[in-house]
Amino acid sequence: MLALADRSSRLRILYQIGKTWILFDIFQFDARQEIKRLKEQKHKQEKESVEVMVREVEEYSSRTSDINLDTLHQKLILLDEKARKSCDQSAEEYGFILQRFLANKHNPNVGSLIVFMLSSKKEYQLMEKEQKFIKAWGDQPSKQRFHKPRFIPQSPKIICYKCGEMGHVVAKCNK
Repeated sequence: MLALADRSSRLRILYQIGKTWILFDIFQFDARQEIKRLKEQKHKQEKESVEVMVREVEEYSSRTSDINLDTLHQKLILLDEKARKSCDQSAEEYGFILQRFLANKHNPNVGSLIVFMLSSKKEYQLMEKEQKFIKAWGDQPSKQRFHKPRFIPQSPKIICYKCGEMGHVVAKCNK
């Protein structure tokens, strides 16, 4: 009987150990999923911070008269570092833009160059449209250009009551 009790206690212990391993395995699985979710969330936040930094550099570069080259240089360095830290796909591109900035630092249009390099294809197309509009209409379109011209009918059915001819009225009659 002692052997049977000993055997059942061993089975209970093995059962408890198995149950513990199952719970441990489930906990590990949950922990792995939580770690994966946190990593994805961190990656998403880093990517968003790179996008914010790109917008900031674009906005600063687009100011034609207020650009401080040292400040722009620092912003480009920070963008490059942030992109490399977050393993952003465009990290090499930002490094290249930084190199081009340094090569063209003394060009008066360096801000426009940076904006051009950072712009997406869609943004570039919109900027082209804007430039065409400005070229055609000037920097500040006048209100008169957008008003419809007044319609003045010139109907041959108008008859002058003074001379009886068609095409004009008494006020414009030459006779």
